[in-house]
Amino acid sequence: MPVYGFKAGFHQGEYQAKYQVLDQVFHPAFKRGLQYKGNDVYILPQAAEYDIAWLKVKLVEGVAPAPMPLFKGERAALELAFKTANMQLNQGGFAEDHDQLLTAHLACSLTQFRPNNTLFHRCDTLSGDSGSPIWLTTDHGPLLIGVQSSAPDWFNRQQADNVGVSVLQLPAL
Repeated sequence: MPVYGFKAGFHQGEYQAKYQVLDQVFHPAFKRGLQYKGNDVYILPQAAEYDIAWLKVKLVEGVAPAPMPLFKGERAALELAFKTANMQLNQGGFAEDHDQLLTAHLACSLTQFRPNNTLFHRCDTLSGDSGSPIWLTTDHGPLLIGVQSSAPDWFNRQQADNVGVSVLQLPAL
């Protein structure tokens, strides 16, 4: 079994902490909605709203950064938080065009908060950004509200929004 990990605070080859992933917890509806074709995995439309998971990690090296606070409320409270933030959110990740450099997109427009708890937004994401954090800027600092799921192809950027999955869809532990 391969050992998976990630590096926190990664920037131009340096990192603050290195972690080993010990376990992953996916929503059962997500796992049922995966289709395997050879080495490729496709997410079927009915599973896309559950494209978020918990990871159990072990610090292997370095100093663990403080985690971003996680939104812990119901849908109505998240809707209010969006309004308070003027429907602006933020996203940061390692897109394929800058995979060694963390890029952040600040004050992006939230265009829809769908009934299935997915977020449609106008942050500039690409392949490689999947799983990256989406957060709100609040009076108390950043608040993690979701993760990036999918993005339109670069040539469809003006016609389609990016899709994120809110923390309301996290699987039970």
